[in-house]
Amino acid sequence: MQEQDPSRCLIQVTPELAGSVPSIPVTPQYPYMPWYPPPNFMRGARLDGRMSAIRRFFCLFVTFDLLLTSLLWLITLMLGDQFDIKVIIEKQILHYKIKASLFDIVMASASRFVILLLFYGFVQINHWFVVALTTAGTGVFVVAKVIMFDWDNVNSQVLLIMLVLSSFVLSWAEAWLLDIKVIPQERYAQEVLSAGFLPSGPPSVSDERTRLIVPPYAASIPPSESAFYSPMEDSTDSDDSIDGAENRSRRSRRHRRVKQISSSPNEGHVAKAKDIVAASWKLLNCDHWILEKTSGSAQIESFKLDDGYKVFKMTSVLDVNACELFNILYHRLSDLPKWNPTIEEARVLEQIDLWTDISYQVSKKVGLIASREYVTLRRFELIGSQKVIATASILYPRLQSSKNVIRGDVGPSCWAIREVDESTSEVRWLLNTKINGWIPVKAVETALSSVMVNTITNLRRHIELLPQQTPVVTA
Repeated sequence: MQEQDPSRCLIQVTPELAGSVPSIPVTPQYPYMPWYPPPNFMRGARLDGRMSAIRRFFCLFVTFDLLLTSLLWLITLMLGDQFDIKVIIEKQILHYKIKASLFDIVMASASRFVILLLFYGFVQINHWFVVALTTAGTGVFVVAKVIMFDWDNVNSQVLLIMLVLSSFVLSWAEAWLLDIKVIPQERYAQEVLSAGFLPSGPPSVSDERTRLIVPPYAASIPPSESAFYSPMEDSTDSDDSIDGAENRSRRSRRHRRVKQISSSPNEGHVAKAKDIVAASWKLLNCDHWILEKTSGSAQIESFKLDDGYKVFKMTSVLDVNACELFNILYHRLSDLPKWNPTIEEARVLEQIDLWTDISYQVSKKVGLIASREYVTLRRFELIGSQKVIATASILYPRLQSSKNVIRGDVGPSCWAIREVDESTSEVRWLLNTKINGWIPVKAVETALSSVMVNTITNLRRHIELLPQQTPVVTA
């Protein structure tokens, strides 16, 4: 571990903290982290062998299809010239003709009801071909019905049109719901559960490889007062102005407070945060990067993950001390909207320990991408001589998703800061985010690349406006 000058960073490496400051080797063999789940992933989870919530909704929608079609059919018949049950049964059912009867539309809905509930409710298959057949069959039938039906002998043509259109629209809605919602959410939930999550309760705090998944019903540990801790400021000439006894007393008090903090945090979050650091560091230093473009002194690279999403890396040199840059990016999170116009809100939700917290950010609209919110677990660690601020999305039951803002997902991402000299730093920024929503992939990739360039540009301007840095005094 490389010790830092106490006068240079808010997180100071002193003899009392030397054994507790997080530091990991430069070239370890880290395991790669899975994608972290969005807050609604439990909709697709099949817990204890039960049907998932999203599949239950699909079955309910199929039932609604049958009930609505039957109701419209009855209303259409009741508004006719004569409403006689015997006549209706004889003409509509017993002596069925496609030119005069409307009962076939009800039977089409009933057929969809039986087939879809059999395969997706009882057997619970995970393929779209059955709903594709029912939707295609309904479409062909409706077209034939419209062509062959005798429209002149019907008084309530408006209701008949509604009946025909409802059958067509509902069949396509069933196909959309299954293919876009049910199957993807269940498949994703299964991947999450098979990665090691046990649904019987919250993850064990002693398991260093516990995933970043906390079920909504898991009780969260309230933060203690000692968790919200600001390190005491050191004067650069404290060794000259404070006598030995007072200095030892102050260090003793600080040491006791550090011990308080280290004993109170949620160890599960700390273990997960360490995994985030490991995964982001491995991703940052892999050999798959391809140059996207160069903007001034900033270089943007990218490559696609196995799931098809593209991650970005920006490398740039900034005229600022490494510790000052670390303070801007880590400690002054709430000041982020002041210098970054793409961020609307940024704050710390919960302080886990000196190096770990849960943060919240809301981005502004950028091009086609509307505002997004992110709840992430952050951690700072020293890796060799570099300061690494890693982050990734987690579930945070205390903060519900906003109805007006889509919640985005952040995979293992980080800022890696390396000191070039006393007034210059090299920063590498790994951006690994999933926007979510119906946006073309190319538009998302273009927007993310532009966001990185604009962020570094605004960061340079912010650094230029900072007060002149105090010269570093070394002991």
